[in-house]
Amino acid sequence: MLNIVSDEYACFVFTDLGEDRTAVHLAAYHAQYRLLYELIEMGASVNTPTIDGITPLHEACSKGNFRCARLLIKAGAQVSYDWVIV
Repeated sequence: MLNIVSDEYACFVFTDLGEDRTAVHLAAYHAQYRLLYELIEMGASVNTPTIDGITPLHEACSKGNFRCARLLIKAGAQVSYDWVIV
């Protein structure tokens, strides 16, 4: 069972993706739609960037997780046209 505690601060997770990803970043990256939905319902930010400016929406799109990307946009994720994957 997974228990998530939510408060006014972002929950940062240490992974091989970097030390500044939130649980929302990881759920979006790994296509964990249900977890992403629950995090958003609990009030998690969909716009928290990493040090490099990567948002959960960038993570979802970079992996082709378009269902998660749509959920993030519907939840208010900012869409940026100046970020390009190379």
